[in-house]
Amino acid sequence: MASDRRDDSLLELFVFETVQYIQLLEKIILEAGSDDRFSDSAINEIFRIMHTIKGSSAMMSYEHISTLAHKTEDLFFFIRENPLAEYDITVVSDFVLSFIDFINSEINSIRQDKDADTERAEVLGRAIEKYLTEIRAEGENDKQSDTAKVSDNLYKATLYFEEDCGMENIRAYAVLLELAEFATVTSYDPADIEESDDSADEIRENGFTVYFESDRAFDELKSHFSDIPLVRDVILSQGDAEDTSDSGVRTEPKPLEITLPPEEKLEVEASDKSGAAKTEVKSGGKAEAQTRGKASKQSARKTDPYQPMQSLISVHVSKLDKLMNLVGELVIAESMVVEKPGQNGSEHNSFHREAVQMHKIISEMQELVMSMRLMTLVATFQKINRIVRDMTKKLGKEVKLNFAGEETEVDKNVIEHISDPILHLVRNCIDHGIESRDERIAAGKPEIGTVTVEAYSAGSYVYITVSDDGRGLNKEKILEKAKRNNLINDSTESMTDREIYNLIFLPGFSTSETVTEFSGRGVGMDVVMQNIGEIGGNVSVDSTPGRGTSVTMKIPLTVAIIDGMNIAVGDRRFTVPVSAIKEFFKPDMKNVIKNTDGYEMIMVRGDCYAIVRLHEIWDIETGVTNLSDGILVVVEQDEKRRCLFVDSLIGQQQVVVKSMPELIKRSRLAEGIVGCTLLGDGSISLILDMNWLVNSDIR
Repeated sequence: MASDRRDDSLLELFVFETVQYIQLLEKIILEAGSDDRFSDSAINEIFRIMHTIKGSSAMMSYEHISTLAHKTEDLFFFIRENPLAEYDITVVSDFVLSFIDFINSEINSIRQDKDADTERAEVLGRAIEKYLTEIRAEGENDKQSDTAKVSDNLYKATLYFEEDCGMENIRAYAVLLELAEFATVTSYDPADIEESDDSADEIRENGFTVYFESDRAFDELKSHFSDIPLVRDVILSQGDAEDTSDSGVRTEPKPLEITLPPEEKLEVEASDKSGAAKTEVKSGGKAEAQTRGKASKQSARKTDPYQPMQSLISVHVSKLDKLMNLVGELVIAESMVVEKPGQNGSEHNSFHREAVQMHKIISEMQELVMSMRLMTLVATFQKINRIVRDMTKKLGKEVKLNFAGEETEVDKNVIEHISDPILHLVRNCIDHGIESRDERIAAGKPEIGTVTVEAYSAGSYVYITVSDDGRGLNKEKILEKAKRNNLINDSTESMTDREIYNLIFLPGFSTSETVTEFSGRGVGMDVVMQNIGEIGGNVSVDSTPGRGTSVTMKIPLTVAIIDGMNIAVGDRRFTVPVSAIKEFFKPDMKNVIKNTDGYEMIMVRGDCYAIVRLHEIWDIETGVTNLSDGILVVVEQDEKRRCLFVDSLIGQQQVVVKSMPELIKRSRLAEGIVGCTLLGDGSISLILDMNWLVNSDIR
């Protein structure tokens, strides 16, 4: 796609807005998936989105996108203008989801300056046109029969009040309130009974006429109107068309808007199978009953659940990244100033007061900038809806998807690392976990399986759990496959259930015997572990045979700035995340033992922990080699603990996590290191990888 004629800023804006629109579009479609028809607000919003994409893509000379959006817009225009038309919501949803997939593909092509896929757009456009032609034809064929069915429920009632009763317009309004309890009011005359006192004179002269739909019998309705106080006469007819002028041209009825007094609630539901109008009104609200589903545009705007927020602005993520880097440099600069030699002593009390104030301001600025980078998990969870819909359709399974905590906020960089793992876990739940309908019935389970995705924050971490109520993990099958692939030795008697379940995270492991679209290739769970580990998180799995499996990911809120404990080993400096430290102490040599393999262990209040000598791992020269001369730092990861032997503790401070140089990343020196940071004295400290130190086979 040639982009030399387009201004880069306009192109960037087009891509950004289009992505936002199709994300909203997908949300609307998936929310409507369990319904028989699209709601009026959904139809209006889809129509608006298509119209906007059509115009913006035409402006950017992407005619194939504009044409396809126009054809999709035509489909929803027909649905909107013909509320009684029969259509298959699944088919229409598939068209829109295919449109979304196409737009996503084209957006990627635009970003990479590739050619447009006009053929794909034409194929999808022809399919939409064909379906629109079919439902139009069906609508014409059924028009007469539908009219006959509806006319049986149509009524016209003209009420005449007692002479000199007064306030006829208010009494007519009361009639509408009573009628709305069991009927759908489509229009009434005079139409201005709420706004104009002059309508009372018109009612006295010509009566009050109301058109409505109801399932009640003619005699029952006649009796109801006759019992209304101060009504002297009622003319009731069945199957009448709504108000027409002398020329035979149908006039547009005014929608019924009813403002209820406090504590009242009114629900009006159409009785015909088309679901024409359903309205629920609570205290102080307004109800609107439309003539066979035609919506008032003003009302739609008031109640539109998809209307975007107007108090938000868009900021390019690169600017936030730069701002975050500047705040990080400010944190480092603060450390350098505060820790500057010669700043200690009573004569510098003023300096320390100012330093405390500066620290407070920098901390607030840091929290604000970090909060600007936080994003909810709503968009990530929304993608799950699409996967569940597509997989259940292809696998023939019925699955109920539950969400909890989708408003939980996580740093944008973290979300980029966890999106794929979450989606893969959900695929596993549906493909491996949830049984077929017959299997579930035989096991005494509900026919519909359940997949739950839950997120919540605790301290500086976010926990995301993906669980199902399926068949659970098969320990014997896992062990058999692990032995066959030489992933473990033959001695497995001492392995706990959790250790067995964790074997599924090994590279190349898969219990699926056949390769399908969704599983069996041995790639997946190890990638989940790798992605989560890269951001300092971890994954744990729990399963009960016959009851289901639960996988929990523990991830940091942010990977930019952390609270760290700086330690010294020889002339090297290391940083340990404070969140991983349980305690530190001077060891008592009488508690130190060695196992049969010669590895050092220490007893701490009845628990035995392995000792890891950092100077031996990285060949660091140090004068502190006796355990009694140094410090043991107890760290925990994945519910496992080890003791790190260090020379001394330097102190705790917030550190800015910086990436390691690529040359070092590719070398053995990078093992056990996740990043580096600059300390207040200008020296470099390496940030230790707790996952590697605790879970790897090192001593």
